[in-house]
Amino acid sequence: MKAQKKMSITLGVFPRSSKPANEIIVADIRGFPEWSQFSLLSLQGLVNREQPRLYFNTYVAKDFHDYVPVYDLPSEVWLEILERDGHTLTYEPNPRALFGRFRDLIHGAVIYDDKFNQFDHQMVAPQYVRNMAVMLAATRNAIPIDAMGAKYLGLPVVDNLCGRWSSASQAYRWALDVLLPECNEKVVACVPQGCLNNVDYLVAFKIFVAYRPNQATDEEKELFVEVLRRMKPGTPLMGQWGIDSCEELIEAGIDFERDFIDLLSEHGHWFLPSHETANLTVHSGTKAVDTKIPEADPVTLEKDKYYVTLVYSEGDNLAWQVINRKLLWDDPQRGNVPVGWTTTCAMYDLCPNLMRYYIETSSPADCHVGPLSGIGYCFPYRWGKAFGADREKLLQDFLECTNQFYTKAGLSVVQVLDHTESDYATPRWSAERFSRHAPAVKGLFCGYPCLWDQGAKRPEPYSVDGHTAVIHTEIPSNTTDIVADIRNFAGNLPKPGFIYAMASGWNSFPRDLVANHRALGPEFILVRPDQMAQLILDEMESAS
Repeated sequence: MKAQKKMSITLGVFPRSSKPANEIIVADIRGFPEWSQFSLLSLQGLVNREQPRLYFNTYVAKDFHDYVPVYDLPSEVWLEILERDGHTLTYEPNPRALFGRFRDLIHGAVIYDDKFNQFDHQMVAPQYVRNMAVMLAATRNAIPIDAMGAKYLGLPVVDNLCGRWSSASQAYRWALDVLLPECNEKVVACVPQGCLNNVDYLVAFKIFVAYRPNQATDEEKELFVEVLRRMKPGTPLMGQWGIDSCEELIEAGIDFERDFIDLLSEHGHWFLPSHETANLTVHSGTKAVDTKIPEADPVTLEKDKYYVTLVYSEGDNLAWQVINRKLLWDDPQRGNVPVGWTTTCAMYDLCPNLMRYYIETSSPADCHVGPLSGIGYCFPYRWGKAFGADREKLLQDFLECTNQFYTKAGLSVVQVLDHTESDYATPRWSAERFSRHAPAVKGLFCGYPCLWDQGAKRPEPYSVDGHTAVIHTEIPSNTTDIVADIRNFAGNLPKPGFIYAMASGWNSFPRDLVANHRALGPEFILVRPDQMAQLILDEMESAS
């Protein structure tokens, strides 16, 4: 591998905190009532806006991923990275004492809930009211809290939201007129019911909080589109697209994720799933990544072999990077077989200390892959369609931004999810524009295997102008026997054959991939995704 030059590498999209204080106060708020966590996380945002000093250990939301046995790793695992970077950790045993310690930063209280149930510790106020409270807390330097709590802390009431609106539409119409002009222009958040973990970041940077429920009314849909139209094209949204009534929608055959990303893409915006990520006000202020991702060693094409590349899914999800990836990364078997790790570009802005850790501890077998579908999650074919004839220029801008960052970071391959009106394969139209406007990208790893069940035919690997390799996946990430699936698929391929398989980012450990590699036998060669891209280009050139 080539020696890498030191430089400061950021995406330059998301707001970043100042450098954290030398002493960081750590408090454990796990087990605290939801309403109490809401107030404490808002306090964290106010405090860390000035300089990051508060770090909270929290649980991630386990209701959405309760089928994942490894998903409740608390945020304390990254404290060792902060200590390694020279910060002193001081533990506060009574988190509520922090309200008094930082009282001078709190200008008052936003009363948002007068009916919360102290018996089961749940907030009753609907999500749209909580979202209003977050924005008011951010713009008024206040704490969202109930009237009793405000009186106990001696906080003046700067606003009372109880009973103000009878619907989400009324609240968001008011927010668009009053709060949006006061909020950050660089990013918008989507916060679904019960999600708290981004609150510190939203408050610190005065981020507008929108939300389109899975089963939104027509007026709610129109208001959400109005938010998209008011944002400059290319502006990202962060958070979650929605987790309410998922089972009902699935049973009805509705793919809300796809519809949501369609809507954002058509208006020229991309998405960062981040709603289960805590302490972004601390992580975003840490030292920037200063090393490019190392290039892979070349691989010589053997004509009588099948080449297989395995890529972990879920890398577009910032929470996966912070929680699950760390668990997989620590597997002692990592590094024994080549594998691709989808790595959201937002890490460079929001968690550079974590990204530095992954780069510094990478083995020659680990390849960082850009996920879905460039610098952020979008469908390139749908990009900018709401702008008519201007869409081509808007997509060019997005891909040129992708190219600029990939060049700085050393990324050369990207996972792409895209679709036309009739096909879930990434259209050649999109691949040609990647090749034209993002020449740093040498390989497009396309599709999601479950989509082929809907009748789409997997395209054969090909190259665009001998420069960009394109391959679609066929092997499911949740398969119970990936070895059998790879062998069955290879049976229909001429040699040399190229197979792109996805490994589940939730529960496939590197040790499982090592076992799969041994079971495949010598006829199959595992390679990194960037090596696979070059092999495809070599084969296309020799066959032409």
